[in-house]
Amino acid sequence: MSRDAVLAIALGALSGVCVLALASGNFGAVILSYLSPLPLFLAALAFGLPKAVLAAIVGTATVALLGPETLLFYLFAAALPVLLLSRQALLYRLPGGAATAGGMATAGDAATAGVEWYPPDRLVVWLAGIAAFAFVAASLWCLSEPGGLPGLFEGDLRQVVLALAPGGKGGGDTLDAAVAARRLAPMIPPILAVLWQLVMAANGALAQGLAHRFGRQLRPSPDLARLELPPQLAWLLVALVAARLLLPVPTAAVETLVLILAVPFFFQGLGVVHALTRSSPARGPLLVAFYLLLMAAGVLMVLVAALGVVEQWAHLRRRHAGRGGVA
Repeated sequence: MSRDAVLAIALGALSGVCVLALASGNFGAVILSYLSPLPLFLAALAFGLPKAVLAAIVGTATVALLGPETLLFYLFAAALPVLLLSRQALLYRLPGGAATAGGMATAGDAATAGVEWYPPDRLVVWLAGIAAFAFVAASLWCLSEPGGLPGLFEGDLRQVVLALAPGGKGGGDTLDAAVAARRLAPMIPPILAVLWQLVMAANGALAQGLAHRFGRQLRPSPDLARLELPPQLAWLLVALVAARLLLPVPTAAVETLVLILAVPFFFQGLGVVHALTRSSPARGPLLVAFYLLLMAAGVLMVLVAALGVVEQWAHLRRRHAGRGGVA
């Protein structure tokens, strides 16, 4: 067995252990579980897709120790999306559109001059597409359930409300807890969809950074400042917002899809911030302060997403570059 295969197996086991930690019930274990896609991304971006498949199999087998429900969650929320996104990320086209166009990257291709890699903006669109597909599929699957998809979360939310009520666990009023859970349940699917995209993107970026740090990256690291979404995505977002405001459609479902599609524009807004600060001598401290503020004030994320939407038509980065900045 090759060294890369052994490392891929170890990374898969590490991914599974991140999920197994949930059995401890600690809050830190929840944070650790968010890192479960990281080893799988690293296996793909450093060793290639076949090794990532091996890592995903090992990770899935490890998570199976917690039961079939956790296994399915890991498979569809981490393993399969990582493999799909990694496959796209490792696609390339040789100069002149050679016969190997669209093939999978190898370690030797990473240094080949003129290779056209799968663009990062399309990866962001894939990420939103997976989230939207999962939400629509889950909603259709739960049509026959009481309360639909949000109804799946009401029972757990009711227990959380009761536990947080004055007097400790069970100290709250059951009726009030049921009402609160019913009001909060519709918020869970969009929160999970947005959070999943952010977690997957963060893990992918971190894995690429680690692969680059150890000299094993198969493709160049994308430049966030140059992220440019396709115009069709902006018009789709506008159409969904218009449908929400003007048409008698199920508002919760449309609102969730709007939030899912807003995430790519959040990344584009970050790209605008990176581009506008690139020519500043204090760029490092400015970006650190910006990200600290972003983590402290969640509403800033909405403003950054709005900046990404504005960039789609205002082309702020091009204007900045035209005035002597570096975009």
